[in-house]
Amino acid sequence: QGKFSPDAQLYCTSSWSGFIKLWKVPSCEPTLTIRGHEDRCHSIAWHPSCKGAPPFEGKTVRLASASADSRVNLWCLTESQ
Repeated sequence: QGKFSPDAQLYCTSSWSGFIKLWKVPSCEPTLTIRGHEDRCHSIAWHPSCKGAPPFEGKTVRLASASADSRVNLWCLTESQ
């Protein structure tokens, strides 16, 4: 699955391998990769007020992801993830 961020500066993809990747728009450069889940990651959703590009600061939740094992993760999208 893939979704644009609310300000369309980033595109987020999720995969069956459990990885979540953020890509800069329009250059398509990968900007952040997260090993998000042990099982298939099938759903992602941006927080409606997310703006800008990583690295983000603070502990504000910017992205949610869900996997086939019924787990939901919330992400701040900081460099330390």
